Amino acid sequence: MDIFLAHCLVLLWMCLGAARPLAAHAADRLLAAALLAWGNVVATCLLLSTVNRLGHPGWFFSTSGLLAGLTCLLLLRFRPAADPTALPAGPTGPGVNPRLWFAFIVTIAPLALAGFGVAYTQHPDSPDALAYQLPRALYYLGQNSLAHFDATDPRQVWRPFNDSLLRLLALVYHTPLPVLNFFNLAAWALSGGAVYRLCRLCAVGANASLLTSWLVLTATPVIASAASITIELPAGAALLGALVFGLQWWQTQRASDAALAGLAVGLAAGSSLNILLFCSGAGLLFGIRAYRQGRSEPVARTDGSRRMWIMPALLAGAAGAPFALINLAEAGRASGPGFGATLFRLLGDAPPHASTGPWPLFAGTAHFPVLTVDTVNFGFTGALFLLCAFLCLWRFRQSAGPVGWFAGLGLGWILVIYSLQKWILPNAPDFVPGVLLLSPCVAATIEANQVSRTLPRLAGRLILLVVVLAAAWSAGRYLLRNPGRPFTFLSSIAAPPPAWPALPLLVKYRLANQAHLNVDTDGVDECIFPFLALGSTERFTSSHTTIPAAYNLLSRAGDSRNAAYLNTGRLPSYALLSIPDKRSAGVEFLGRVGAGAASRDYFGLESQAGRTASLDSNRTLLITIYPETAGNGPGHRARLTVAGLNAEDQLWLAANLENVDGTVTSLAAIKADGATPVAISQPFKQLVFRAHDNATQKEMGAAAIPYNSLPVAKAGPVDLARPTSDSSLFVIDGLQTDKSGPVTVKGLLPVEGPFPQWDLPFLRWQRQPAATIRISATGRLARLQVSFSVRLHVRNQGGLDVVFNGERIQHYRIEDRTTWLDQTLELTPRPGENVLEFKDAPIIKEQDWMDYLERYPDVMKHVVTNHLPLEQGAREHYEQHGRAEGRILQMTEKPEPTPGAFYFMYRHLRLEGFKSP
Repeated sequence: MDIFLAHCLVLLWMCLGAARPLAAHAADRLLAAALLAWGNVVATCLLLSTVNRLGHPGWFFSTSGLLAGLTCLLLLRFRPAADPTALPAGPTGPGVNPRLWFAFIVTIAPLALAGFGVAYTQHPDSPDALAYQLPRALYYLGQNSLAHFDATDPRQVWRPFNDSLLRLLALVYHTPLPVLNFFNLAAWALSGGAVYRLCRLCAVGANASLLTSWLVLTATPVIASAASITIELPAGAALLGALVFGLQWWQTQRASDAALAGLAVGLAAGSSLNILLFCSGAGLLFGIRAYRQGRSEPVARTDGSRRMWIMPALLAGAAGAPFALINLAEAGRASGPGFGATLFRLLGDAPPHASTGPWPLFAGTAHFPVLTVDTVNFGFTGALFLLCAFLCLWRFRQSAGPVGWFAGLGLGWILVIYSLQKWILPNAPDFVPGVLLLSPCVAATIEANQVSRTLPRLAGRLILLVVVLAAAWSAGRYLLRNPGRPFTFLSSIAAPPPAWPALPLLVKYRLANQAHLNVDTDGVDECIFPFLALGSTERFTSSHTTIPAAYNLLSRAGDSRNAAYLNTGRLPSYALLSIPDKRSAGVEFLGRVGAGAASRDYFGLESQAGRTASLDSNRTLLITIYPETAGNGPGHRARLTVAGLNAEDQLWLAANLENVDGTVTSLAAIKADGATPVAISQPFKQLVFRAHDNATQKEMGAAAIPYNSLPVAKAGPVDLARPTSDSSLFVIDGLQTDKSGPVTVKGLLPVEGPFPQWDLPFLRWQRQPAATIRISATGRLARLQVSFSVRLHVRNQGGLDVVFNGERIQHYRIEDRTTWLDQTLELTPRPGENVLEFKDAPIIKEQDWMDYLERYPDVMKHVVTNHLPLEQGAREHYEQHGRAEGRILQMTEKPEPTPGAFYFMYRHLRLEGFKSP
């Protein structure tokens, strides 16, 4: 964190120094310094990527500092710029009314403080940030370059990346996660200053410009983006910077303004695909108009105008085009899959996507019960901006002033976003750049209303007052009452709510201290970043191929386990092949996140798995089949991947195709992890995978994937762990749940952990004499298998009875409190409900003095007559007379005393039910 702060201070100091000769106004200098700093980060990343040093903090700091120093020394040679708005502009003059300025500060300061508090205390929670923006930056750092990597989600490799490179500035130094929010907070503040400057450059008075800036800063999507991670706000701020310096360039013809405008356009277009398309379209229209105008002007003047565009065009390309050049070099095309088809279908008749209708711009925030950055809207502010845009289009229809241009640009942006609803469902942040473009129209309308007749002026002020009050209420309500990212906890002792869903404890334990984590996922829109932020991991990579030197996290859709090859969702299908005699570590089931169709299963493969001894929990192979497009041949192409098969296992995997007619076709013989292309003839009965020993060719395990139907019916939502065979009806992990489908676990405390001192990810305590597992009546249930791992904690010895349906089937004596008892039992269930119990068993044999007294009434009479304690009197009589007389003394068994009722602790408790073969 210290190095990150030092880097930011050095970079901002040098960029502010470089901005002094480029801009005269304070707001322009801040905006120019921010653009130079962002451009510095992008240039640093591009340079370090070429030498594979992107993930090295020392290289990053020194390269960025050197570039900033050289830029500062170069730009200090320029003559200081003059402020184009130094003269009075508009009827209100150059100065801001002190009362309006005071009201602006008093109302914006609490919102800025609340946004700062939320950003400072909350982890990133934007779905896009968690799914592709932040993971993308971490993968770049992990592979030390900006090259493509294996990613199922195309946004992680194909989209513009300037915004991700900006977050990379913090991630390379392993800063706390809330730091990532502050880039958007800075963009929010810069947007307010840029809106004010843009309105002033459009010859609008200071008061109307300041009020418009206030309306932009308090718009709920803008202020929501300020405390979260979205692309639209930083890219929109850069777009505003391009308009500010572009307008100054149009007024002053200064080369520095042209350069800053080109840099800003490149940074904005290189961050957002929407802005890239918008700038490309606007640039094309502007180029056509400039060409037509140039044909009617003198040749000398036209040549001079053309030369003025060279430098900003080069800077725009240098800042915005690298992502496309990398795409071209890596894959032979500049855009991702499906991008070109989308462009050509914009005017087509494709089925429409679920539309948001007019709500993002017009609805009040009370429309949505839960406020997030994606569900907020502009309310009355959006309606006011659109109304002002249409008024300005009518008012400036005969002139070529900048206000009319911005009205057309802003409305064009909103129109394009709504047109894309056929394929992309827009959220409120998607409209933020369009509203920023419309801000001069609002300022011009407010100022025109001040000089109009009395009645229209009163009506306009009333409308403006309503909008201001509604905007203040909406912004305050979002920041203070947002259930997901509230500000109220800062003034109380309550802890902030978790930003991410709870992850399985085993996932947290396994990923906490990995030096290198490789992610293999088939998910799109998967929030993978919370898994990457669990511990002190230093390297993150994304590869569909197992990396032996890394801990491999494998993610699969929950619905794709044992799914048919021909499934309606066109998901990859995966199966787990259990090998009881596997020598080395294989794939371990870590847990399931989510429910229903959105659920995902997570598996782990140890680093250097071939050199790691196997455990009961990881003697498994993960086999995934990915259907691909049909080729020119007679077969259908597919990709078969295997994880967990190590050379040390001395095994090979046979992948066979069982045809409908009963014949068997061999697809592949696999000896190690990796991907294997196969050609499949359709239709078929099922894909069968069999593991064989290299020496004896004995079958060690088998699994199957059907063609169009599951081999067994699923028994409800009880699929919480891997089955061991196709005849499995249900699998229950007793440490993960108390009630799931047909099985109920009682008598165990809630799960706890992790416990590094015992190398335990989690455990459950038995704090009462018996723990009970009830299995409700389940059809076709023919066999039960229970496996458990249990030990003592405070007692030196103890006993455990396993009781099934009231009959003790096994007794275990535990003599060491540090030793785990690992057992697997086969049980035959009865029809109806079955009850399995784990009971504390007696192991200490003691003399039963009460039985002695009951057996011999004369001894009881003697003890009572002499007023002796019962056990003492019985002991004295036996030692003095009873032993010599040959009287019988029975022995009884008692449990060892249990301090604090710590009977047992379980690290593994698993129950699997099977149907008859």
